[in-house]
Amino acid sequence: FSFFLAVLVYWFSKELFGKWPAVFSLTIFVFTTEILSHGHYANTDLISTFLSFLSLFLFDKFFNGNKEVKFRHYLILSLVIGLSLATKTTVIFFVLLPIMIWWLFFPSQNKPQVKGLLIFLTATCLAIWSTYFFTSEPILGYRSDPNRQALVLVKKYPQLSFLLNTPIPLGSYLSTLKQDL
Repeated sequence: FSFFLAVLVYWFSKELFGKWPAVFSLTIFVFTTEILSHGHYANTDLISTFLSFLSLFLFDKFFNGNKEVKFRHYLILSLVIGLSLATKTTVIFFVLLPIMIWWLFFPSQNKPQVKGLLIFLTATCLAIWSTYFFTSEPILGYRSDPNRQALVLVKKYPQLSFLLNTPIPLGSYLSTLKQDL
């Protein structure tokens, strides 16, 4: 993944700034201490970085150009974003937040259509759910420890009691989001 990330850094820099700035970006990337010391390990940090950077690259390529955005563009981008969100939940801040800011504040002829957003959300959720092997679990889990914050929340707001024992798709992922954020 460190090799593919290096290729992506070079390619993205070359498209934005040209050949020599891309070589400079690649040199800085390759000699970064984190890449030199941890680039050979197979862990979620490097995979998450690669998928996050790839999703921002694809977003720029598909939506920041003058060409028409097609169904496959939404599908590819949402699958990559879904996989990046499945590797680490903090990707929300590094991928989805910049994309939302771009869509809100920068005028473009490639603004998403409602149909495109539905495709995007559905394919992203399916990509995340596939990494959980399409299981359904409660958001607040099955445990009944009286000191859990989830039980305190349900006691305070009884209308949320369905979150304790009703299995839903992506329940495990939403539970992870709840814990990490």
